[in-house]
Amino acid sequence: MRPIFALVVAALALPQVAQATASAPTGKKSDKKSNKKAKKKAKIDRPVSESAWAAMVDRDVVVVSGEGSIRGKLAGHDADTATVIGAGGDLLVVEKDSVSELRAAHATPTPPPPPPPSTSTRTSAPKRSASSDTARGFKKRGTYLYGSPGAVLFPFSLDLIAYRWGFGVGDFKPRPGSHFASAVGFAFDHAVDHDRLQVATYDPLFGLTMNTEVNAWTHILRPMAEFRLGGSGEKVFAYGLFGAGLTVLHITAREVGGASESDTQVGICTPIGAGVQGLIGERWTIGFEPRVVLDLAIATVFDAKLLIGAKF
Repeated sequence: MRPIFALVVAALALPQVAQATASAPTGKKSDKKSNKKAKKKAKIDRPVSESAWAAMVDRDVVVVSGEGSIRGKLAGHDADTATVIGAGGDLLVVEKDSVSELRAAHATPTPPPPPPPSTSTRTSAPKRSASSDTARGFKKRGTYLYGSPGAVLFPFSLDLIAYRWGFGVGDFKPRPGSHFASAVGFAFDHAVDHDRLQVATYDPLFGLTMNTEVNAWTHILRPMAEFRLGGSGEKVFAYGLFGAGLTVLHITAREVGGASESDTQVGICTPIGAGVQGLIGERWTIGFEPRVVLDLAIATVFDAKLLIGAKF
């Protein structure tokens, strides 16, 4: 009887044990699946997606989390963390779950280039050509200055031979690409002559003729404009000369031991002549000018003067 009862109890208990044994592993598998789903859901719910992390690798980024923001270069990332190289070269590891924003760091904008200078509609002054910059001597424009240390003045209708000196200054202008040249300037001449004369005077009271010695000084002053037109090379300038100005004639006569008299006359003068000048070295000039001066104050005069000067 007891053996039969034991078999009945075992038969009734065996299915329950088998059911419990079979249900145990089934519960473990369901727990693993639920954990994977939770993790996958957590990844999906992150503010920054995996694709955004992948797009920012090797770029300058700003990572914003609950602890603040980090600026640097994104060196790499894995499933849960990201590595950022800071400005000082430090490696910073950031938990992806704490990151609320990931964005590119914008570089400091560079100021726009300055606007180009406005072009004026006015016609600018013509630039000097390279040939004018390298020209020398009488082929280069410049200022001239000369002195005339001496010349002899011969009036055609007066018994007068006077010593003359003078000076001049002006502007020398060669024409580029041509041998033509001109010079415009101002000149001053001073001629002086001293004569000792015997003047016969008649005394009607006694009926006698007396000779009186007289010292006569003659001064001829000429301020005038001069124009020279001709041809030039680097070393030689040959030209024609003409001008216009004034003549001031002043004569003083003094008797020896007696009284004196003076007279002044003013007229127009016009010099006409020719000349040639040569360049010595880089600056010094020497020249010769024969000319005729038509003078309304005294008479037509011929002179030939030596010029010594400089060209700048």
